[in-house]
Amino acid sequence: MATSGSKDFELNVTEYVEEAFERCGIVARTGYDIRTAKRSLNLMLADWANRGLNQWTIKQTTVTINT
Repeated sequence: MATSGSKDFELNVTEYVEEAFERCGIVARTGYDIRTAKRSLNLMLADWANRGLNQWTIKQTTVTINT
């Protein structure tokens, strides 16, 4: 079976939260820190969705290229 050699890079929510803590120079000391950060992220994304700021929507456009 032939493969393309491509690999997917997909972080889970916990890894995003851990990365955010590291970038802020903060150590997540307990599981509660991660849990509250995940809850805050969910609340923020829900607020954005309620305001119509859906980050996952796709806008289709057509581009004409002249050669």
